[in-house]
Amino acid sequence: MVYPCIVYELDRIDGPNADDLLYLKNRRYTIKYISRDPDNDMIDKLLDIPYCMFDRRYVAENLYHDCFDLYY
Repeated sequence: MVYPCIVYELDRIDGPNADDLLYLKNRRYTIKYISRDPDNDMIDKLLDIPYCMFDRRYVAENLYHDCFDLYY
């Protein structure tokens, strides 16, 4: 991979049930912004997306991973 990069994956599908069926499907994606720079403006840009929330940050192999939950 070339850094910075964005990695995303479908995390889960939630929703209310009616008549034993999933009535409304809410998809939650996990978005990871991976960068070598600890201070970047991409975090603010991702938080501007509706229904996007910051989850956590961790450092692995000298790379900063900023994780977000996005409901779509």
